[in-house]
Amino acid sequence: MRAAIAGSLLMLSLLLPWPVESAESAPVDSKVAQAPVDTAAFVGRLISIEEIQPPPCQPSADGHCTTPVSFDTGYEARYRVVQRVSGQLDGDEVHISIHSHRGYPAMALHPHALLFVGQHEGKNFLHRYQGYPVHATKDGGWAHCGDADTRRDDAPSRALRAQDFAVDFGSAAQLAEDADHEKYPLDAFKVENDRIVCPRGIALDDLYELVRNGVMKARGVTLPPMAASNATR
Repeated sequence: MRAAIAGSLLMLSLLLPWPVESAESAPVDSKVAQAPVDTAAFVGRLISIEEIQPPPCQPSADGHCTTPVSFDTGYEARYRVVQRVSGQLDGDEVHISIHSHRGYPAMALHPHALLFVGQHEGKNFLHRYQGYPVHATKDGGWAHCGDADTRRDDAPSRALRAQDFAVDFGSAAQLAEDADHEKYPLDAFKVENDRIVCPRGIALDDLYELVRNGVMKARGVTLPPMAASNATR
């Protein structure tokens, strides 16, 4: 269902006069779309996420609605910081504003995610679509299941390799639910002995570098190389 809604919104956006790419690349707040912003990257555990209800229509003198129309859906999320990767964060709990015209953020279907969060005037926003689900590995690290959509071509990332995740991802019966097809994409996850497993993925440090040198660099956001740090779960 979410995929159908997101697809409809995308088709509408293609009919609009402004470039879709510029809309996707800009931070949430248009006032800071072209301004440098501080950015932090971290692995976070989802505490809560709620959809932001759009403001009610403000009728003009002729009865027409004057409230700007947005094809984005807004969310407010809270994450507990599990591992700091780069940048500065105030405290171990982060409130993040998320906007997307793809529908419910796929990263929020999983407990943990690598998040690239911009900071402006004391508020945090997720750099558009820069949240990647990650899962614990047996060696004490983190990895993303499958490839990551960080480039424009269809070639698989060189960082995509076998991963040994700490646990499997549940019963195969879950794949019968439409939402779980989005949670467990069939090109990344597979079924073995009636359990959902992930054979290949991208380790946290490789994922960070892919995003740092790809999407974020293209958007003019400069991030340092990943520093060694210890995860706490």
